[in-house]
Amino acid sequence: MRKIETTKIAITGWVMLLPAGCVGWLGPVDLQWSVSQSSGMVLSKEIGVNVGGLTLRLAAGFVGPDLPIPISDISSVDVGVYTIRSAKRSIRDLALPRWDRFLRVREEDGDVLAYLKRRGRSLCGLIVIAREGDELVITRVRGNVDALIQKCLSTNGGDLGFDQLTNGGNSADPPPMADAGSV
Repeated sequence: MRKIETTKIAITGWVMLLPAGCVGWLGPVDLQWSVSQSSGMVLSKEIGVNVGGLTLRLAAGFVGPDLPIPISDISSVDVGVYTIRSAKRSIRDLALPRWDRFLRVREEDGDVLAYLKRRGRSLCGLIVIAREGDELVITRVRGNVDALIQKCLSTNGGDLGFDQLTNGGNSADPPPMADAGSV
C-alpha cells in the first residue's frame, strides 16, 4: 500500500513539474548546433531531455541517501541522442567555444570527448560527447562541477588526481588532455 502511495506522489510530481518547465524535451540544442557547425555533421535528434535542479533534488529525495552520484551540486542536466545523417569531418578534433577539452578516447568505431567549462577558478560545466557508428550522444552537466567531481572521487576510492585535473585551481592554464588510443 505504501509503495502505491509513493508512486502516486511521484507521478503527480512529474505531472506538476512538466508544465513548470523543470523537465524539457529539447536536449542541448545549442551544443547540437555547435557540434554541427564545428564538425560539418548533419544531426537528426532521436531524443532530448533537459532536467532542472528542482527536479534533480526531488528525485534525490525519493531515492534517499543511497544515491550513487551526489547530485546536490548539479543545477541542470541536458542529454541529446542524435543520428548522424552525414559528416564532413570527424569529431576527434571538435572545438567548442569557451570549453576546454580534457579527454579524448579513440576507438575503432567511435570516440568519446569530455570538456570542462570554467568560471573564474571553479568548474561550472562538464560535457561528454560520445559517438559510436552513426549515433552521437551529447550530455551536459551544469553546476558546481568541482564539488561534484570531488564527491564522486571520494566515494570511489579517494583522491585520484583531482588537483591535477583542475591545475590546482589555476584557471589561466587549460586542464591537461588525456588521449587514449584503441583498447
